[in-house]
Amino acid sequence: MVAYEPRASVPGPDEDDSIDLREYWKILVKRKWLILALMLVVITATFVVTKLQVPEHRATALVLIEPEANQILAFQDFDQTSGRSSAEYRASQFEILRSRSLAEAVIRAEQLQDHPELTGEMRQRSLGAEVRSLTSLLLSHVRGPSAEDLQGSEQRAQRDPVDVAARTLLRKLEIEPVRNTQVVRVSITSFDPEFSARIANAVVREYIDTSLQRRFDSGTQARRFLEGQLDEMRIALERSDRALAQFAREARVSDLDQNIQLTREGLRGKSARLEEVRRELLQLSGWRDLAQQGRVEHLDSMGGSDLVAERLAALEARLQDAALAYQQLARQYTDTFPAVVEKRAELESIRTEVAAERNRIVSGIAGRLEARTAEAGSLEQAIDQREEQLMTLNERSVQY
Repeated sequence: MVAYEPRASVPGPDEDDSIDLREYWKILVKRKWLILALMLVVITATFVVTKLQVPEHRATALVLIEPEANQILAFQDFDQTSGRSSAEYRASQFEILRSRSLAEAVIRAEQLQDHPELTGEMRQRSLGAEVRSLTSLLLSHVRGPSAEDLQGSEQRAQRDPVDVAARTLLRKLEIEPVRNTQVVRVSITSFDPEFSARIANAVVREYIDTSLQRRFDSGTQARRFLEGQLDEMRIALERSDRALAQFAREARVSDLDQNIQLTREGLRGKSARLEEVRRELLQLSGWRDLAQQGRVEHLDSMGGSDLVAERLAALEARLQDAALAYQQLARQYTDTFPAVVEKRAELESIRTEVAAERNRIVSGIAGRLEARTAEAGSLEQAIDQREEQLMTLNERSVQY
């Protein structure tokens, strides 16, 4: 026997598929007690959770973060912020505000390592946490503390309270930059409004003190760097002075400037004397030419009167007198007359003396010419030596 099961009829395209609100209302009325029970449970749970939670208070402090280049030297910034962009500098300062070292400094400055909010003794309550805490407390009373609980207690006792408080403080800390400004909001959320304000102000104050201390340390580092450079320069200068003194002793240039001055003065004196000797040589050469031509009488016109001896002048006068007397006797007497013969002999004698005197003058001119020539050569050699000495002294002066 074949059994047929009725098939659910599929609504056709022309059938109405609208929602029947009366059917839903019937369902709600049918389940009203269940719905009311669920609503009561939700309201009760919400009320309990709300009552269990501790109110939190948020305090905000504002701090201005403005990049300032610490120009210790004209070409170098020891803070190394002048070459950075403003965004990079601000990001670096945000990290400093969030750093654990700053949080630890705040904890130590305010003596907050034992504060209940930072040690974990005071925390936000919740229904689940309270249930778990109550269960753990009951179990510990029933079976006693376990080894894991004892080990955890020992580890918590060994932890640094400043480190624990700093970590908790960082979880409560919030850094928020104000848009399009250099102002930053430093916010602290806690259960005590006064505590929140205290911590927010302490964080800002410690950040400012840290920034000032960092700049002071940069200045101190710059000062030490400059002092080190000055010490090195002073040592180098002392070494240079010692080397200079050693060079002066070896080169004998202790009075270098004075030696150069004396050498220059000697060189000028010898050059002037050489010019005088050369002028005298030129004059003596003219006198020698006149003397060699037998024109000694023209030496007076050339300024050589000092060379013409008084005896030559006397001899010339005697020669003229003797020649005049001889002419007079020659007109009166014959050449064999004794007076004429005697006067002629006297005339020849005077002529011989005049010739001898002229030869003496010519020899004197030649001697002076030779002496001045030798003096000019000596002066030229001395001038060359002085010039060489002056060049050597100048080279030593450059080295010195």
